Amino acid sequence: MQKLKTLNKRVNVYVADSLLCKGKGLFSAKSFQKEELVYEFEGEYIKGDLSNISNPYVLQLDIGLYFLPFNEGKYLNHSCEPNCKIVWENNRVLLIAIKDIKRDEELSYNYNTTEFEMGPDWFICSCGSNSCYKVIKGFKYLSKEQKYKIKDLILPYLYKFL
Repeated sequence: MQKLKTLNKRVNVYVADSLLCKGKGLFSAKSFQKEELVYEFEGEYIKGDLSNISNPYVLQLDIGLYFLPFNEGKYLNHSCEPNCKIVWENNRVLLIAIKDIKRDEELSYNYNTTEFEMGPDWFICSCGSNSCYKVIKGFKYLSKEQKYKIKDLILPYLYKFL
């Protein structure tokens, strides 16, 4: 992976009404190329088992380790055909483009690539993509075929569940 630069997050993204779901979403304020760093999250790490506690903004980084994004980062929504992925490296939680992204495009990632089990935060997907999963519950609930289809996007801790 390329060396990642520090960036001014608020120049790269903005919050507006989501096109993927009811509520707000995170949008690109400029164009990005595939594999480019789009956003670096600010937030706090939480240790423990949160699988049965509702907190829709939390990202799961490992078994028993979660990240609660602050600011605009919490408005990043799910899509079954996302344009970004979450990367956790050197204690940085990053949003990386997985395809070219145009200015003013809503940013998204597949929640199944970070969440093992979403507990009470599972939901009926409204992304409208051709490959929609319909129900988003976490990596644990995907078929073997679905898991292998997204294996290049998942966080490292999920590889043991392939």
